[in-house]
Amino acid sequence: MDMTISANDLKVKGVTLIDSVVDENQGAIITVRGVEKYIVLKISDYNKIREMELELAIQESKKDIETGRFHTDGVDEHIKRITNRRVRKLQFSEHEPLKNATASRRSCRTCEETDR
Repeated sequence: MDMTISANDLKVKGVTLIDSVVDENQGAIITVRGVEKYIVLKISDYNKIREMELELAIQESKKDIETGRFHTDGVDEHIKRITNRRVRKLQFSEHEPLKNATASRRSCRTCEETDR
């Protein structure tokens, strides 16, 4: 059975159609006007994906700790740090490199994103 379900078929056949497609294909893609828009998974498959994502995040955090990419100065200092980086970034034009910004990067993903 095809793993694609049109929005119209879904409207007409409902959950019965989802059940049959997901059982045979481990998932289903819902299309709206011919464009793939949603995916339907069994909750157990979705939970496995989430577990893998969380395990990857744990591994990244452990690596950050091993390499010293973290701060211990608390929430207030973190907010100041990311606010200052955003202000510095806004002070320069889009086409000018951030040559005056500090080059230090630590484990906070937000800090890293605002440094770029």
